[in-house]
Amino acid sequence: NHQQNTFLDTTYENIESMFMPDVLQPTIDVMLQTGLPHTALPVLNQSQPLCIYNSYNLDPLWHADENCNRILLLEPSHFKKFPVGENVLNFIIALAKNISNVQVYAGEFNELQNLYTGSSIYFKQHPAFLHYKGTAEAHEWMYPEVNGYYPSFSAYWKKCERFLK
Repeated sequence: NHQQNTFLDTTYENIESMFMPDVLQPTIDVMLQTGLPHTALPVLNQSQPLCIYNSYNLDPLWHADENCNRILLLEPSHFKKFPVGENVLNFIIALAKNISNVQVYAGEFNELQNLYTGSSIYFKQHPAFLHYKGTAEAHEWMYPEVNGYYPSFSAYWKKCERFLK
């Protein structure tokens, strides 16, 4: 609010189409890594369904009235592609403690699938986890009228704003 006559002193529409200013040209390669916890193999009751939780589904009420194996799955391949810091990871794990009898497993989905010989695997659908196998359940969307791919949250939010009441 206090700076004027900078490259940001323009409209959003102009920013989307403008060339990168010289002051922002220098870049460095950053190798970010997520330090996942070392976890034991989960103990699974093969006669109960397997409910997979991840950082995008930490709903403690999801299937809460059923006897299920509940696993917070922290996939190394996911966090290699989408790294998070220690505070974010700790926040995810802390939220998972609200899920009754959840076990934290740092491993890949296919490894977990190999451990589970039961027939019912449930998870909430999300574009980051298309490789999950089993029954994908729909998310409860804030704006179900808005769908498709958006390259940024801002682009998505522009479409959502018209549905605000």
